[in-house]
Amino acid sequence: MHRKFKQKRAFSLAEALITLTIVAIITAVSIPVISKKKTKVNEANIHGTWTCAYIGGRHVSKMTVQGTTTTKTETSYCTFLPPSNASNFVVKVIGGGGGGAAGTMPEKKMFTYTTSYRIPETAEYIVAVVGGGGAGGGVGSSPCQLYSETTQGGGSGGWYLETVTLKEGSYCTIVVGNGGTSSGASGGTSKFKCEGFNFEATGGTAGRAKVKWHHDGGASHSDYDYCDWESNGNHNGAGGTPNGVSGRNGNYTCTSCAGRITNSRLLKFINGSTSIYSPGNGAKPVSFSGQKGKVSITRNDVGAGGAGDPGAAVVKAFPKLNRVEVTIGTGGRGATTNGDSGRKGNTTYFGNLITAIGGNGGEAKYYSVKESKAKGQNALTPEETTNNSTSRSYGGYAENRPQQGSKIPENDPNAYPVSSSDGITGAGSGGAGGGASMDEFGKGANGANGAVIVEW
Repeated sequence: MHRKFKQKRAFSLAEALITLTIVAIITAVSIPVISKKKTKVNEANIHGTWTCAYIGGRHVSKMTVQGTTTTKTETSYCTFLPPSNASNFVVKVIGGGGGGAAGTMPEKKMFTYTTSYRIPETAEYIVAVVGGGGAGGGVGSSPCQLYSETTQGGGSGGWYLETVTLKEGSYCTIVVGNGGTSSGASGGTSKFKCEGFNFEATGGTAGRAKVKWHHDGGASHSDYDYCDWESNGNHNGAGGTPNGVSGRNGNYTCTSCAGRITNSRLLKFINGSTSIYSPGNGAKPVSFSGQKGKVSITRNDVGAGGAGDPGAAVVKAFPKLNRVEVTIGTGGRGATTNGDSGRKGNTTYFGNLITAIGGNGGEAKYYSVKESKAKGQNALTPEETTNNSTSRSYGGYAENRPQQGSKIPENDPNAYPVSSSDGITGAGSGGAGGGASMDEFGKGANGANGAVIVEW
């Protein structure tokens, strides 16, 4: 049996070479046409960015197209003029951040007279009680001053400084001791009685004088009997109890001879100083009265100012845009008065197309913290939520001295990076709150200005 094989046809080598030559010619002819079409596509889909920020009291805009940047400065607003062949815009608008609140010094209730008082709220309080100062020695006529050998200053009143917890509505009795007003007169006792606490600070005793009796010219001893100075005995005006300071010998110009209260912590709570006019100080020698005592009640906590809220961040897309006037919302002012809240940030407008409101100012309030460490609440960057997990702007602390709040630096890499190359990083962030201590407060910081960013 014979098998028949079917013969298969194929291209010859000559035919293949001719085909490759034709393809090469067509490709070479098509390259300029393809390149021209690609260039036209790129020109039709031009890319760029435009930003507007408020810098140095003026609106400053920057436009970057195909690597070329132009800058323009205007007074009242930025003018956005998109390239004629640009499309598909994405616009981000950020309002101004709220200003930080100032720190809040603790509330002090001062008493310079005898009275009663009810505790307004259950809390820990610092109670200061100061007795009256003793009179200076030598209060009398000039002949007595002339023949006195030694004259003494009055002693200071005694004082307490105690920290106690008092309940709301508790009835307290306040007694304030007067200063000694004549030779031999001691200062009065000051008292604080409340909820079983009984603090009594006695007054300082008066200074004395040792008299040198005059017998010249036939004058008798009895000529000076009206001078009620002691001829011997204790000449120092003793300080009251507890913690009082005794006077020392001197003359009517000797201010330092009076027993003076100089405890710096106590003086914070009685609004005194180291001068002779502080409550409870004794008098200098000769014809001077001691200072009246004082009682004060001060809450033992301070308020750190809250940080301002961020401005709103609004993002919208537009297929086409025409000329738009842009107004940037400035940041709210930080508080500069004790216990004052920060100011609200201002609104940013992208024409009438987008509005981004400013952030609220920080609140001034107590945070149930001691003087040693007071920290305000945190502010968030514009796109963060209320979880505070990545906050950038913080309230001030109160450690040694209260700190003034400060907004986040514009070049901070951890700040809200809206456009770091244009110097507006951190736009819309709230200002930090100030800290506080018993006798000082820190001011709140200003919120950051808003911004507008357009990309296409």
